Amino acid sequence: VKEWLASGAIGRWHLAEFSVHRSAADSGRVAEGTPWRGTSAAGRGGVLLDHGTHLVYQLLDVAGMPASVSAWTGRLRHARYEVEDTASLRFEYPGRLVTMFFTWAARARENRIRFVGDAGAIEWTGGELRLERAGAVERLDCSAELEKTAYHRWFAGLFEAFVMALDRGDPGAAAGPFLEDIRRVASVVEHAYVAARNGATVAIPSGA
Repeated sequence: VKEWLASGAIGRWHLAEFSVHRSAADSGRVAEGTPWRGTSAAGRGGVLLDHGTHLVYQLLDVAGMPASVSAWTGRLRHARYEVEDTASLRFEYPGRLVTMFFTWAARARENRIRFVGDAGAIEWTGGELRLERAGAVERLDCSAELEKTAYHRWFAGLFEAFVMALDRGDPGAAAGPFLEDIRRVASVVEHAYVAARNGATVAIPSGA
C-alpha cells in the first residue's frame, strides 16, 4: 500500500478509511469472564487503544501527523466491559480526510482499509489487496499474513535485532529507531481520547 501511494498509483489520495470489526475483545487464554482487554486495570483502554494503535501507526507512516482529530467512544454491546467497545475517529489533513472505526460489537470479524485518489483506489479487505486504476484491477492475496500463526514471524526479526544489540552492548540501538514512532502514536491516541471525552475537535500540534 505504501509503495503504491508513494509511486502515485492512484494519483493524489484525498480520502482514507480504516475499520476493524470484532464480536468481542480477544479473550486470550482465559475463555471465561470478562476479557482482560475489557478491564480498565489490565487493558488501560478499550478497542481504541487495543486495535487503534496498529492502524494509527500505519496511517502516520504514509501521511504523517494529522492536523486535528474528532472522536466518539462508548459501549454498544458489552455492558460488563469497563472500557469502550467501539470507537469512531476522524482525522483532518490539509485537503485530506481519514476515518477510522473500531468495534468489539460486530456480528463478524472484518478488516478493511481503503484509500481513494483522483486516479484510482486501493482497498484491502478479506485478505485481498486491490489496486483499481484506469479501468483495471490488480489483486494480491494477503490472507496468509492475517493468520495468527504468522504473528511469530513478525516478532522474530524484532527479537533478532534486539539480541544482536545486546550482544554489541548497545540495546538503545535496537529501540532507538522506534521510540519516536511510539511517542507519535501515543500522542495521537491520547488526543483522540481527549476529543471523545470533550465532544469536540482537538488540534494535534505538529511536534506532539
